[in-house]
Amino acid sequence: MGNAQAGEHGHQAAATASDEQPLEDEATFFDASHNGLPSIPSDAFDIPRLEKIMLQANQLHEIPEAVFSVSTLRSLNVSDNELTDLPDEIGDLSALEELILCKNAIEIIPDAIGRLKVLKLLDVNSCPLDLIPEALCECESLMQLTVSDIYLDDLPKNIGRLSRLEVLELRENQFSALPGSLFNLARLRRLDLGSNKFEDMPFSISRLFSLQDLYMDQNKLISFPEGICQLDSLQILDLSNNNIGDIPDSFNQLRNLTDLELSQNKIEYLPDIGSLTRLVSVRINQNRLAAIPESIGNCTAIRDFSASSNCIKVLPSSIGCLRQLNTLCMDENELEEIPDELGQCTHLTLLSLRGNSLKQIPPTIGYLEELKVLNLVNNRLHFLPEEIAGLKHLTALWLSDNQARPFIPLQTDYALDGVIVLTCYMLPQNPRQAPEETDGKEEEDDDYAELVDGGLSALRREPGAVNNRRSMISFGHDVSSENKAPSVMPREARTRLGRQEAESLKRVSTLAKVEEDPIYDNLPNLPTASRQRRSFVDELDDADEGMIQEMLAKAAKETEKKSKKEKKAIKKSKEKANKEAAKENQAAKATEAPVTTSPLPQSAVSPSPVDVGMEDTAYAVSSTLTNPIKRTPESYQLDESHLPPATTPQQSTADVVPQQSQPVASPDLQQQRQQDVSQQQQQQAKQELTPQQQHEQQLQRRLLQKQQRRLQQQQQQQRHPQQQPPPQQQEQEQHFPALYQQLSEFPP
Repeated sequence: MGNAQAGEHGHQAAATASDEQPLEDEATFFDASHNGLPSIPSDAFDIPRLEKIMLQANQLHEIPEAVFSVSTLRSLNVSDNELTDLPDEIGDLSALEELILCKNAIEIIPDAIGRLKVLKLLDVNSCPLDLIPEALCECESLMQLTVSDIYLDDLPKNIGRLSRLEVLELRENQFSALPGSLFNLARLRRLDLGSNKFEDMPFSISRLFSLQDLYMDQNKLISFPEGICQLDSLQILDLSNNNIGDIPDSFNQLRNLTDLELSQNKIEYLPDIGSLTRLVSVRINQNRLAAIPESIGNCTAIRDFSASSNCIKVLPSSIGCLRQLNTLCMDENELEEIPDELGQCTHLTLLSLRGNSLKQIPPTIGYLEELKVLNLVNNRLHFLPEEIAGLKHLTALWLSDNQARPFIPLQTDYALDGVIVLTCYMLPQNPRQAPEETDGKEEEDDDYAELVDGGLSALRREPGAVNNRRSMISFGHDVSSENKAPSVMPREARTRLGRQEAESLKRVSTLAKVEEDPIYDNLPNLPTASRQRRSFVDELDDADEGMIQEMLAKAAKETEKKSKKEKKAIKKSKEKANKEAAKENQAAKATEAPVTTSPLPQSAVSPSPVDVGMEDTAYAVSSTLTNPIKRTPESYQLDESHLPPATTPQQSTADVVPQQSQPVASPDLQQQRQQDVSQQQQQQAKQELTPQQQHEQQLQRRLLQKQQRRLQQQQQQQRHPQQQPPPQQQEQEQHFPALYQQLSEFPP
């Protein structure tokens, strides 16, 4: 095939032409499509024997005049341009067989089109035509007419004269009726009337005995047209998205029917279709069907069967006869079981049973060796049959809406009857509640809030409370963000959960909030969102109350046992320390010579009568600071069992009765021994004191130092009377007495 070049602004146009050896059987063509050309030079069509011109997808405002001079032209495509009219010169192309004018701004088709006696195809799709001229009916050779998406409401009355017409496409218009002559088109094979306003179809349609494809979807049909049942040659029938309520029994006469589309209607009953043995595809979704006829088993050629969104409760056992079945969709029905005979559909590759009430899947599903996709979302399954593990080609097992992966690993388990089954963390299923059935949701939310606020105390519920409050499997776009996480406790992890919780409960208080405890770090496979908001009880939906109560009792016993051991250890350490102190005292008394005590001057250590009589405390200061301070009950109570007895509040240091006169050691040796004994006693006391007792002892020392400072200030005032403060200071003391009282307590 030869080539020729034509174009403007560097654009290339190819034409089949051969200068050296032209072939008579080869057709030449000119292709300048998809270039955005605003015009075409006239000499571009000076090609011998040019039969095909393709100018689609440009910016032409008119057809080049040189085109109408090509007498050998058989095909002209000027679609998707900016043409506004079709000139009368179009009738001069006497050899033209194909004229494609779609997607332009042409409003009128001239009557000259009737001179195209050999025209076989006319496409004016998506052109704003006002009407189809009657002259078009003179194109007796026309075989295909496409007049879609124009919003026409009428056709030429003599359209029946197009006796050779085989394809008539009238989709997306405003037709509500057809001219009677149209039903005389004996050769018509395809009729597309979709997206119009037909409310019925006359019985005259039965005269289109050559009709094979009929599309009447998205209309306003109320009943099934009876005349369609007489179309013996009909192979494809699409009546979807109408208001059809009943299907006549004569429907089974369409014995050549291969594709049936009846979705989105109001069909409640499907007649006997056993005679439609050539059916390959059946779609009856979104209707009101309550059952599928048992005669479906006779349609052994069916490969695609879909009856989703109906009210079907039982799937007929004869479905096992559909040995060629590849796809079976029964979503959103009321199925409670699947017949065992389904396992005979050995060529099944996709099985979708989403949104039913299935409690189990028959083991015969293991015979579906070619099954690739199995959708069981939103059912009531407790487990899966073990035979599913033998499906080698299964690549997608859907158990929930927002699975991260199309296939979830399965583990073996035992059912109540001892049969080996398969399970995973998404089983058992709990169907989502409908919006009108959420009366108890607020109570459930209150339980969760109580659990978070009260910690483990919320575990003490009535028996069975945890089992009844299961975590609903909620997923994807139809749930709130806080419930998007799936159930988080896989069955394989539950066997380890009891031991981990028992160990963790030893570190948790009974009233502590679980969400703040490190126990959450030990739970396996726990999502972040659940770790922040839920306690571990929310993940134990399959645990019984008895096990939890037993765990709590065990943890309480261990805590009590531990506290007893600690008390005994403290008691023993105190007894041991007291014994060692007694032994050291006895040894010191045996080695030391008796020492006599002499009273110290009262001015040095004894408080004044004013301080001794204070209401808050009463102190008796001895010669050394080793003796404890006796305080009133309103003060901090200190465990003073490990210290030597103190003097009574009524006694003063001067009232202490001296011991009997005995031989006295040297003063330096006596003072050194007393300091050693005092240091030993203080060290022992520090070792035995608890942190709280040490804190109280520090407070005690501060109070003693404060008392001594007060005593020194009073003695200094008695010896050196202070002069009266200046008048300005006296005025400030009157306005701020509390501040000056605090300042006076500290030494200058």
